[in-house]
Amino acid sequence: MKTIILSACALLTPACLSAASDGDTDDAIEDASSDGKTDNALTWSQGVFALHAANNASLDELIEQVGLTRRAASNLIGARAGRDQRLDTDDDVWFTSGAQLDAVPWIGPRSMLALANHSEAALASGPTLEFELVVDEFTEDGDRRVRLADLNRELEGRLPAFPDRVSVGPTATDVIPDLRAQIERAGELLGRQFHFEFGANPDQYQGLCYRGELSLVPLAIHAHRGGLIDADLGVQAERYRNRAIVYLDRSHFEGEADSWADWQRDSNGNEAAIETWEEFSPSSDAYLLMSDYGQNGDGLELVSTHIPRCR
Repeated sequence: MKTIILSACALLTPACLSAASDGDTDDAIEDASSDGKTDNALTWSQGVFALHAANNASLDELIEQVGLTRRAASNLIGARAGRDQRLDTDDDVWFTSGAQLDAVPWIGPRSMLALANHSEAALASGPTLEFELVVDEFTEDGDRRVRLADLNRELEGRLPAFPDRVSVGPTATDVIPDLRAQIERAGELLGRQFHFEFGANPDQYQGLCYRGELSLVPLAIHAHRGGLIDADLGVQAERYRNRAIVYLDRSHFEGEADSWADWQRDSNGNEAAIETWEEFSPSSDAYLLMSDYGQNGDGLELVSTHIPRCR
């Protein structure tokens, strides 16, 4: 398992982030040099999209779809392939910052913008996230969990029926206020107190799963910041397929532990979450998100969210 520690920011959050080869088209993209300010050339969201394409696109995709020159694309793939110069092996390198991308010869602001645009276009067609519509009900005897679809008989004729599950695409943010209003109205009609925490950590969504391309799930999570998911969600690490990327700055645990996983397990008592991380199978079709639940950027309150493919 290969992990790369992000050194430029504490967490992945909005607050921190030779001649051309034969066969290139006249408008193929490469950057001869950079002024060292690549991180400021893109918005934070564009940076997330650019890193995703750099970590996932094939050589042919980089040339034919992103529009990079063969020289720039080959250098990017070579950097990602690591010391053995073969992809999908233990020494693969995952890009975690604009500075890393900028260090690749012939990759710079124009190339990174093209990478970002490629990811954004791919995300437009999926994937979707699904979850059960379950809320907290406050009662005199304590709180309990309620499936809103179970209330349909009581509400018949007074409100549209609640679905068993909610399905949202990466850009379908309008479902959030609609659901909130319907939940509030149901409570008023039944004289009961319901609470649904929109904008929460994704682990709070019961039965959360995805449909579509696994490699795009990280971007779908990002796309729902400020809606389904807190806008300041702190991503400490993520895993899918053979990717195991740690974003938390090593300075948070320098001198206390040899690795992020050891620090979280031994110093912070996050043994269960780290066990989930370490037991994740690269052959799985799931996405694993390790997030900072406190949103404080201190890296202490670790929560694991396992998002399988919907069955």
